Amino acid sequence: MSWVEKLPSGRYRAKYRGIDGHQHSRTFSTKAAAKGFLQTVGADMQRGQWVDPRGGQMMFREWATAWAAARVVRLTTEHSERGRLRNHLLPEFGDDQLKDITPLRVPSWVAKLSQRRAPATVRHCHALLSQILGDAVTEGLLLTNPVVAPGCRAGRRMSRGSYPRSRSSG
Repeated sequence: MSWVEKLPSGRYRAKYRGIDGHQHSRTFSTKAAAKGFLQTVGADMQRGQWVDPRGGQMMFREWATAWAAARVVRLTTEHSERGRLRNHLLPEFGDDQLKDITPLRVPSWVAKLSQRRAPATVRHCHALLSQILGDAVTEGLLLTNPVVAPGCRAGRRMSRGSYPRSRSSG
């Protein structure tokens, strides 16, 4: 269900009910733009590609904490993942909204991490970030995973040999 209403300012508000059951809206300068937006949203819902526009506003720290709490893994895996999250991911991404973690930002973080950590640590941290953001896509919080964004060289998943070497490993 969707509709367009004219506001006292002369602008137009497009309103729709998302698949999450909540009402969403966006304001446009023309009625045609508002109708076009609603058509796009409707098509996204029919294709199963609709993403809650508020989902990307969730803080990485909030999502990662909920994600880690919901995981059912061996105790040793849990301890190592929590350590990587606490020591490497949260200091870099914790205070950012999910939508602000971009395919261009991830490789710069990897390069920075590679300067002070062993390649295996960098691989594990990169894989953990990819898992966390991949599950955010599955939950409808993001449209794509910025760690493995297709068509973007910076966001492409790195193979074992493509991680920069740390300075200490020569």
